[in-house]
Parts: sequence; structure tokens; C-alpha cells
Amino acid sequence: MHIRKTKAIIYPRLGHTLGRALGALAICIATLAILLVGQGPFATANASIEMLSAPAVPCQQFGVNLSGGEFGSALPGTYGVDYIYPGIDAEGFDNAWEMDYFHSKGLNLLRVPIQWERLQHDLNGPLSTFDLDLLDQVVANAASRGMSVVLGPHNFARRTIAGVDYVIGSAEVPYSAFTDFWQKMAAHFAGQAGIYAYALDNEPHDTGGLWVTGGAQAGVDGIRMADMQTPILIPGDGWSGAWTWLDSGNDALRTLNDPANNLIFEAHQYFDGDGGGGYTQSYDDQGAYPNIGVDRLQVFVGWLHTYGLRGMVNEYGVPDDDVRWLTVLDNALVYLEQNNDVILGGADWSAGPWWGEDYPLSVEPTGTWPNVTDQPQMAVLAAHAGCGSGSCTIQFSDVPSNSTFYPYVHCLACQGIISGYSDGTFRPSNTLTRGQLSKIVSNSAGYDETYDTATFVDVPVGSTFHQFVERLYSRSIVSGYPCGGPGEPCPGTYYRPNAEVTRGQTSKIVAIAKGLPAPPTGQQTFVDVPEGSTFWEWVEALATTGAIQGYPCGGPGEPCPGTYFRPGFVVTRGQASKIVSNTFFPDCAVR
Repeated sequence: MHIRKTKAIIYPRLGHTLGRALGALAICIATLAILLVGQGPFATANASIEMLSAPAVPCQQFGVNLSGGEFGSALPGTYGVDYIYPGIDAEGFDNAWEMDYFHSKGLNLLRVPIQWERLQHDLNGPLSTFDLDLLDQVVANAASRGMSVVLGPHNFARRTIAGVDYVIGSAEVPYSAFTDFWQKMAAHFAGQAGIYAYALDNEPHDTGGLWVTGGAQAGVDGIRMADMQTPILIPGDGWSGAWTWLDSGNDALRTLNDPANNLIFEAHQYFDGDGGGGYTQSYDDQGAYPNIGVDRLQVFVGWLHTYGLRGMVNEYGVPDDDVRWLTVLDNALVYLEQNNDVILGGADWSAGPWWGEDYPLSVEPTGTWPNVTDQPQMAVLAAHAGCGSGSCTIQFSDVPSNSTFYPYVHCLACQGIISGYSDGTFRPSNTLTRGQLSKIVSNSAGYDETYDTATFVDVPVGSTFHQFVERLYSRSIVSGYPCGGPGEPCPGTYYRPNAEVTRGQTSKIVAIAKGLPAPPTGQQTFVDVPEGSTFWEWVEALATTGAIQGYPCGGPGEPCPGTYFRPGFVVTRGQASKIVSNTFFPDCAVR
């Protein structure tokens, strides 16, 4: 068995020596800072898609790190000798089954480490087609199993040149080089169904402020030059430690500018004495206790809550030599699940065929698939697998887990409120009709009485939307149109169930059905929905709850400053799912 040491092991053990001394003090200071700051929303401008806040996450994604791509000190190195990618066989290593194993455990998020120097041999040069081809296979294999990949370099905000590591932002490795790398990476991987997010880097540390003041923004800029859809994971300085998040200067990261407003902040947290993941002492000697993980995670999670941000914890892990560590891990994962309004999920460290049997944190099974033996940690990890662990496996091919509308569509679909098409698509960009919206809102509100009479000529008893329309009409949530219109002979009243519905009309129907209180006089969130306008009351009611946001100024006919709602625009299936999910199921958690 070839075992390769990697910076991911060496650096944390050295770098967290100081962390052990500062850990407890950092927790106290950072927690106090959060309490003093108070609440305040954070959003960045977005010129092309509806702006997002950080609503409750209906379905968390948990998984594992699949190590191998970051292994070896030879750069770029030889595949199968110095490094290996998950699920791609190399001579002497048959690990194509690896994804099947973790998929069987419901751990469907795969964090795949790479090395910048392997993907781009020279600064600002072309990417390695050899490695891109292999990673394309990794991503495709994951997608075919309904799994998702977090892809990013494990370079610690550095690049090795002639055997010397230089920090991103130094004269040797300027920010522009990092922008170039990520622009090319995003241009290649944009639109691939198996990509969950791009991770800018792994555990920046000792950067002298270069990471939070420029390195992270340089990476975001590069990605958004080529890909405006895929989420970006932002690791924190100071080894991304959750317990030292604020003490390491990471509060500055919330001022990052992402034109797609789709950032996820990434922390790591181990539970040994210095928080570095070395676990060089026994449980007792390291001062461990059942809730040590919960206590250490609170600084990062509290920061997310304070500013309405989204986060993941993509490295945590415990050794297999003391069952008490399993309790620590279980308690920590329960805490992450309880904070699913800001935590999107996480990944255990680590799996991969080259760790060997002596690495105590490895969750790679022993044996030959499918006759394998689980590591002790797997029982806990599988019990907290997020989306993968529940009975709801509904997935639409055009709404992958990293898409803007995934959490809302998945939430409603898993409750039987919405459905897709026979070809396995949801078509989130398609427009919605009045009849379809009536069904969605009626079901979301829990209306279930039956009617044997018809109010509207064009919605007779027995028609597709009859019961849903009648349920809304009986509560004065919807009304109809007088006869006399094109194709609408008198007498009678018409509902026009096949007519498209606008964003303003959707807001009215949803807000009334939910029973939201009227907004205070004088409140105006959107430039194009002033007080006294047709939909002002209901748009403001939804905006107050955070169910809707809007669009930044600068669009056609939308002068700055200000935010616009576009009430006359036809609502899409994706937008309607978001509005309804946020309104009726703000704490939707599908398991």
C-alpha cells in the first residue's frame, strides 16, 4: 500500500501549536464580540439574478473528504505514484467502487482535494488537460450516482515555486495569478452537474492578512468571470478554525463582493487539544469532553447567524481508538443539524485508499466492495447524512443540489406540493399559471375541504384545478374576471387558470393565504412598489419576513440607487417555489 504524507497532515500539527494556547481565549473573545455586534443582514449586489439572503436550508448535505489528489511532494508528480483521484483506478489500486460505498451510506457530498501546481504547472499558464480529464471523470461519476463534488486546491493560500512556498498576494504569487487559475478552472467546470461548489483553497494560515484583504476576492473574481451560477466556498484564515474564526481576522470576509451573491463560508474544526487534528494524546490527556465540538463550533455558527450568512464545516473528524470520541462527533453533528438555517452541511476528514490502516481518522472501509467492514466512525456519520439519509430522494435533472432554487424546489417536492415532468425535469425557468399557483398555495396552506359546485365557468367541477381554486376563492384569496373577454361568453365569471401569473399577483396570493400582517405605513423596500400601488401591501408583507428579496438597480428602466421587485414580470416555477417555501416552510428540513 502506498501511503503519501500531505501538507494536510503536516501543516495543521505544526500550525496549531499556538492555537492550543489561544483556543479558549479566542472562544471567549469571539463569543462576546458576536453578542455585542447584534443582528444585521448582509447582501452583495447581483446584476443578473434575484438577490439571495440566507434563508433556512431545507436539506443539508453531509459527506466526506476523499483524499489523494493533494498527496505527494513531487509536483506535478506522477498519477498513481504520487497522487490519485477518487474513484479513478491506478495501477495496483482498484478504488472505482469508493463512491458506491459512501453513496450507500447516504454521504453524498464529496470534497475532492487537488493541488494548484498539478492543475496549472506554470503561473498563468494553461491547465493540465491530463488532470482535467481525470477530474471530469470524478465529477461525472459522482453526478451519475446523485452525488456532488466540492472541488478546490489544498495549497493553504500558497504556491510552491522551485521548492519554496509563497503566499498568494506576494510578489512571487500575485493575486492576478490566483484569479487566472480560478477563471480557467471555472470556465472548464461551469455547468457540470456533479459540481456542488468551488472551494477557493484549503486552510489559509499565516498570510499576514493577505488572504482576507485580497486573496479570497481574487479567487471570487476569477470564478465569476466564467461562472455566475456555482456557489463559492470561502475558507477562513488561521487554518479555517471555527473556534478561532474571529480571532483570525475572518470577520473581514463578509465584505467580499460576489456579483452572483452565492458565497458559502467554510470552517474546519477538530476536537483534540490544539484543534489541529493530530490527536497525539489520549482522550483524557487532551482534555476532551462530550460537548467540546459543540463549544468550539459556536463562534463560527454565531457569526453566520449575526450576519445572515451561509456556512459549511468541511473538515472534522475523530480517531477510532476511544468510543468517547464518537460521542463528541455525534454531538457536534447534531449541533450542525440544529443550525440548518445557516449551516448547509459538512464533510468528515477523511477517506481515500492511500491513508492506510494506521491513520486513526480514516473512514475508508477495509475489504473488497461490496464485502467491506466499516470504520467505527461510520455509524455516527451515516446517522447524520443530511439529504442522503432520508426517504425523500426526489431529484430533478435541471435542479442540481447547488442551483439557486434547489432547497425550495426540493422542500416542496418532498412534501408532495409540486412535481416535475415525465422526463425528470422541473423546468424552473418556465412560467407559472394561475391554476398551478392555486394548487401550490392551497396545498402549502393545508386546505383540504372539497367542493361540489363551481364558481368559475372555466374551472368546472372535476377539472384539474377546481378544488384548489375553490379553496382559495372561499377564503377571498383569489377572485375572477367578468365575462365578455376574448373566448369568454356571458353569463358567468372566469378565472383564467391557464393565464400566466405575475410576481405581484403571486405575492398577493401567498401573503393573504399565509395571513401575514399588513406592513407599517410608509414602509417601502422596492423602488417599483411604492406605497399605494396595487401590490404594495403584500409585497412589503413578504419582504418583512425575508421571503422575497429583489434585484439591484441598473437593469433596463431601473435607475440607481435602489432595489427593484419587478411586480409585473411573470413569475417562474423556480421563483414561485422560493417564495412559497420561504413563506410557508421557513424551517423546512427534509430528512
